[in-house]
Amino acid sequence: MNPHFSEAEEQEMYETLKEQYILLGEVRSDITVKSLLNRLERRYLEARSNKVDMVIFFEAEALALEQFKEKMENESVEKQDSSAIDNIFEKMSEDIKKYTRMPIHKNASEEIERLLGALIDFRKSFMNSFLKLKRLSKSIEHNNNFIDLMNLLEDLTYSKRDSELPMAFNSFRFALEVHENNPQEIEKCQVDMFKKSIFLFKKVKQFGIFLEQLAYKSEIIKIKKIPYMDEDLFLDQFSDALAREANQILNDFRLDDFY
Repeated sequence: MNPHFSEAEEQEMYETLKEQYILLGEVRSDITVKSLLNRLERRYLEARSNKVDMVIFFEAEALALEQFKEKMENESVEKQDSSAIDNIFEKMSEDIKKYTRMPIHKNASEEIERLLGALIDFRKSFMNSFLKLKRLSKSIEHNNNFIDLMNLLEDLTYSKRDSELPMAFNSFRFALEVHENNPQEIEKCQVDMFKKSIFLFKKVKQFGIFLEQLAYKSEIIKIKKIPYMDEDLFLDQFSDALAREANQILNDFRLDDFY
């Protein structure tokens, strides 16, 4: 999907979704198309009103529609619940509610502000582990993926004081102020932040693969334990935890569709 769509393109995408719901009604007489369209319109207007990132909105809607179609194909029932599509979409929205919403700017979407909360949580969970890994082996300290992810973590999550934003998000806030009256530029800025976060987790997962390979090659490193949360994990276990947390955030924010 083109992340920099115009108002006309956004409207076209919305109309395309409506057409797909109408098509469902043509092949399934037990579906109340009017109800589905009304629910879609309500979600769309709420998304615009709440300054939801429309790229994420349309991606989530398209995914929810596909899941709804699959449900209809797999279930042999006489009547489908027209609220099912709402339930799928609402679950997507609920998935990010567990992350703290960090205030950035009045024009920042909820997804971006909760993404910052998720990134800070990730840093708190793994930073001590990363520092121990750095001391554990020169191979780790000089690994390019490790260097990249540490730099990205600092850029995206580190601030000297709680009242300050991390460097990347502070630049993002400044860009929102500069483009306050330009919705397309605001959208572009938000997409860029999602891309930076995706790049971080790409490096995290690549580093996890490197750790598994390193443990396989070195019996000494293999038996070392790494602190994670309230546990001490062997390297392969830590690598699994790293991938699990990265995948969870990517999935919750539907960023795995772009990964």
